[in-house]
Amino acid sequence: MSMDTKDENTPRVRSLVSARDDHCSSHLTLNLDAPASRWLLSRETHPYLAREAWMRDTVAVLQAGLHFDAVLLPAHVVHRLTGTSEMAAVERVFRVAGIDGAVIVDRPNRGYTVLVPPGTSTTWHVPGIDCLGKDHPRGYVRVPAPHRAEPPGAYWLLTPPDDSAGLCDVDALRKLIGAER
Repeated sequence: MSMDTKDENTPRVRSLVSARDDHCSSHLTLNLDAPASRWLLSRETHPYLAREAWMRDTVAVLQAGLHFDAVLLPAHVVHRLTGTSEMAAVERVFRVAGIDGAVIVDRPNRGYTVLVPPGTSTTWHVPGIDCLGKDHPRGYVRVPAPHRAEPPGAYWLLTPPDDSAGLCDVDALRKLIGAER
């Protein structure tokens, strides 16, 4: 993944990656001590597997229900709301709804993964939209490295959480998709 110098200087990127000179070539390396990395992995049984995946710049498979549950929004649901699949428009719709973080674009699965507080899956009853939690048969989530903010592959559309306060507000998400209780 390449980022220009301007992106390296933003606070979010600066905390997640570090520049390193290696015989006159400069590249970015993942900072596994960044708050988002530490928090996402802190309850995993085998955090080294996720670290290895992130070091290879691939997704890690993390268990839902520990730090977060995960709402799997099909792309057609989100694109219906925006009228387009253009990422700037999608991001704007989430932000206008009061959702400022914890959203992953998962192109291979043609959708969006929204990280919500653990336990949400027990009260989530929205037809056609799954919520993965501790007791869900598919209780694992594809999570890109916290520094991944652009394609190819899965990436963070909105800032990855570095604590439970960074998870998506379930009521804001329900309101966005028209599934208020």
